[in-house]
Amino acid sequence: MDQRKILIVDDEPGLRDLVRINLEHEGFAVVQAENGRLGLGAVREELPDMVILAVMMPEMDGWETSSHRCRCLCLRRACRARISSPA
Repeated sequence: MDQRKILIVDDEPGLRDLVRINLEHEGFAVVQAENGRLGLGAVREELPDMVILAVMMPEMDGWETSSHRCRCLCLRRACRARISSPA
């Protein structure tokens, strides 16, 4: 069976690493991006099966990134989940 690929998009490296470690432990391949703009590029290049997307990020937040989904066929294919750091 092919390894499922998950993209984590979050501007906090520590949170990305925490999520990555847990996902890799469960057998997923993980790709990371530090903001929405880079996340959209990673979606186009990596074609992940799922995108975990932080809501609050600089440059392009999770809501704006998600709105680009409608214009990107490769992102339509991926499931999305949003995460947010505690305030």
